Amino acid sequence: MGLQSAMTTALTGLQAAETTIDVVGNNVANSNTAGFKESNVLFATQFLQTQSIGSAPSTSSGGTNPRQIGLGVSVAEIAPNFTQGTIQVSANPLDLAIQGDGFFILQGPSGGSQQFYTRNGQFKTNAINQLVSIGGNRVLGYGVNDQFVIDTNTVKPITIPFGGSAVAQETNNVTLVGNLLPNDTPLATVLTMVQVDPADPAFKDPTKFVGPIYTEAEAERLTKDKGWVFKLDGASWRRVVPSPQPKRIFEIQPIRWLLDKGVIVICGGGGGVPTMFVPDTERRLIGVEAVIDKDLASEMLAREAHADVFAMATDVDAVYLDWGTPEQRRLDRVTPAELRRMPFAAGSMGPKVEAAARFVEATRRRAAIGSLTDIEAIVEGKTGTQVVAD
Repeated sequence: MGLQSAMTTALTGLQAAETTIDVVGNNVANSNTAGFKESNVLFATQFLQTQSIGSAPSTSSGGTNPRQIGLGVSVAEIAPNFTQGTIQVSANPLDLAIQGDGFFILQGPSGGSQQFYTRNGQFKTNAINQLVSIGGNRVLGYGVNDQFVIDTNTVKPITIPFGGSAVAQETNNVTLVGNLLPNDTPLATVLTMVQVDPADPAFKDPTKFVGPIYTEAEAERLTKDKGWVFKLDGASWRRVVPSPQPKRIFEIQPIRWLLDKGVIVICGGGGGVPTMFVPDTERRLIGVEAVIDKDLASEMLAREAHADVFAMATDVDAVYLDWGTPEQRRLDRVTPAELRRMPFAAGSMGPKVEAAARFVEATRRRAAIGSLTDIEAIVEGKTGTQVVAD
């Protein structure tokens, strides 16, 4: 009976390995299939067979562990990997691709309400100019009524009106948004070096994700070959580098000179170039593989350039508490002390809030956060979140 059980248990491993080979074979077979997402096989142990139970410690014995024998392995899940693939150029003007999350919706072969979902954007038109997949399924999307208003209530087959005509409608409003500089306004871009401290705690715990995603095996190889540090970003591995605090902007004096002459100065891009003095050397400056937070670097730049207002433009109109929840609340006017008592996500609004608080505390002048489209009103203090001194 023991030999039969052992062979049965071992057989589960072979069966699981066979499933893995099938999945890998399918991945390889579809390597040229547009929109295909590879799958991974996840294993789980079978139930354990208990031969004897354990005992608790007593005055005469230190206790024993239970004796258990596993009954093999099973395939717990065949999980598709939905990370973003590479978008390729196509000669077919009807081919489409999705950047980020989402699927194309296809109508089932029987029509009606049956729907399929796919990432394959290889499309063509049928005899009645409907957009269809390479398998002949109609592509569904929002329709447009006679008034050219998109109907988001239902999806219907998408029709490309080749050779069709429509009644022209006059344009009522045109909005132009941009930066228009007079011809006589000088402009300068300054490559900005920012000093960091070699003893900054960030060097012991890198947190800033950089570069592409890797498999675990690739990450381990690069760690061995180059000494890179990797951490999980979702389901994939990415390199992380330190994000130390900015200490000094080396070009601050030339930046001030340019501003005094009325020059528009572009500087501090991406937080600046991280640099530091090599310890125990005579003023030897080197570059550092790190990423300085752009908001904190901008705050130092605004403070040392003696800015009257420190404005941070983003994609939301203001700072919100409990963002994305029914209880979200907009902050219109707030002090640094009030901001520091509020929780903000470290990877999104947190650095901007910290930068605004630092600037106001150090200068007693105003900081503001809001949408780029409202930048003029934000600078004037009419909208956005205005951070003022206590």
